[in-house]
Order: sequence, then C-alpha cells, then structure tokens
Amino acid sequence: MPSRRPPARRPADRLPKVRILFEGYANPGVASTVGYVRDGRARIVIDPGMVPSRGPS
Repeated sequence: MPSRRPPARRPADRLPKVRILFEGYANPGVASTVGYVRDGRARIVIDPGMVPSRGPS
C-alpha cells in the first residue's frame, strides 16, 4: 500500500483572506450572505444574488 503524505500546510500569511461584505438574514426578503475571498492573485466575490438592494447600504 502506498504511503499517504499529509496535506501541505501554508504559512499563516499565505492563507486565503475571507471577509463578509453583507450579512444575510432570514425574513423578510430572505437575503443571503455575500463574501469576498482573496487568495494569492485570485479575487473572488461570493454573491448568491439574493441581497435586498445592489446599491450602497
């Protein structure tokens, strides 16, 4: 049986950075949480499209 290597660990300064941009709620309107992830050169917005308004809050 081949030996398994444990997953490589990243130094803390190399871990992805995650921020919550809009905190969702359940009622009324059932808005979801919008997040932002920065990982190396990648910039990712997680937006399920259920915020009450796309304008500034």
